[in-house]
Amino acid sequence: MNFNYKKCAWVILACVASTGSSAASFLASDLEKTRPSQPPLERWGEDYRFLSDPSKRTDHFDPYRYVEINDDNWFQFGAEARYSAEAVKNPGYGLRGVDNDSYFLQRLQVHADGHFLNDSLRVFAQLQNTESWGKDLVSVKDQNRTEFQQAFADWNYYTDSGNKFYARYGRQEMEFGRGSLVSFRDSANVRTAFQGTRLGYSQSGFDISLFNVRPIVNDMKSFDDKPNSKVRFSGAYATLKPSQHWGLDLYVMELRTKERVWDAERGDEKRYTVGSRFFGEAGKFDWSYEFTRQTGHIGDANISAWAVGGDIGYRLNTRPYVRLSLRTEVASGDKQPRDGKAGTFDPMFGLNGYYGGAVVTQLSNIVLVGPELRFSPVRNLIVLPGAFMIWKQSDEDGVYVPGMGVLPGSTQMDGRRVGTSYRARTRWLASQNLTFDFDVQYFDVSRAMRDIGADDVSYAALRTTFRF
Repeated sequence: MNFNYKKCAWVILACVASTGSSAASFLASDLEKTRPSQPPLERWGEDYRFLSDPSKRTDHFDPYRYVEINDDNWFQFGAEARYSAEAVKNPGYGLRGVDNDSYFLQRLQVHADGHFLNDSLRVFAQLQNTESWGKDLVSVKDQNRTEFQQAFADWNYYTDSGNKFYARYGRQEMEFGRGSLVSFRDSANVRTAFQGTRLGYSQSGFDISLFNVRPIVNDMKSFDDKPNSKVRFSGAYATLKPSQHWGLDLYVMELRTKERVWDAERGDEKRYTVGSRFFGEAGKFDWSYEFTRQTGHIGDANISAWAVGGDIGYRLNTRPYVRLSLRTEVASGDKQPRDGKAGTFDPMFGLNGYYGGAVVTQLSNIVLVGPELRFSPVRNLIVLPGAFMIWKQSDEDGVYVPGMGVLPGSTQMDGRRVGTSYRARTRWLASQNLTFDFDVQYFDVSRAMRDIGADDVSYAALRTTFRF
């Protein structure tokens, strides 16, 4: 298929360029109330220019957080220490030769953010150390020693009305929308990063990013991560918010992979992704739904895949705060192997922990439906339980695990039912700087899954994160 994604990107830009007139500093107003930003928000988005006013330096970390050289040049500094104790019973549905895996994870980060010439030039560098202890099934997402997680430079231009153009080059994290396709994957000990160029424009009610990057390949030694020379990821992502009550995302992306091997298909891949997300609120209701289409080819097979997903919620007029919601996620699977068609949806760089910390499934060949609850019984404590019933979308395709791996024997299952996932997440904001997270998940596999040797999966994690 000869799909001109670049033309489509400019169509997106042309359709929305007339929206709004002025831009607000990202996170600045929130940071004046409480700082730093809470995990997993990215640190490069923090704006501490308001701390140039000594009367607003009310936190004991403020003298280190913002260091002014003069009116046109300043530095911002920050750090994070995250420690996790995790335990998994039957990781990978018990098919990986390990019954129980209990371990500790460490992630240390420190960053420096220099702004020069009245923010015309910006240099951001984030150094990271990740370690794991006691893990049987260790991977490069658990530890890669000491590494530059991010190192990029921005050129910024502000118009008289406050609108902003920027050009960025270097190693950087990205996340768009609800993170279903592009995310830095904070649940993993080693977050996802990219190397390349990103261009952007923002004004009140409108934001667009154009990017051309390669994903970073992690290794377990220090300072040896590098861009993947076989993968190129590019596209455009635009957000329109003409009202405080609703907004629309539009995006187009191209993923090129050399010599990709994927189940029955292999060869060079060109995958084009086009989609939209509609989000908003009306009264006590709120919603976020995404519609995505994928085309292209892998080897000689034509790609034709799709996904629809999101949630609708209702906020009760009670104290404590309570929100009830229904989540629905559907992503296509392949109908018949080796038929010249590739029908499995690929979430590319989306969230791995989207359906729980055990990460035993992903947004591929899936139908997921279930309720979620969010409530805050006391101040600074948030609880998010949920239960999701899961099926295969296509009976002929398999059950997918993160990384587009197919569970052995799952293409031959007697039925589409995969199981039911029960999860609960609890967050305690002990202070502005200290956060505790407790996650539990139980995945009750179906009889068809048991017939291929799969077993129930249990997961528990306790994380503490300190940020300044």
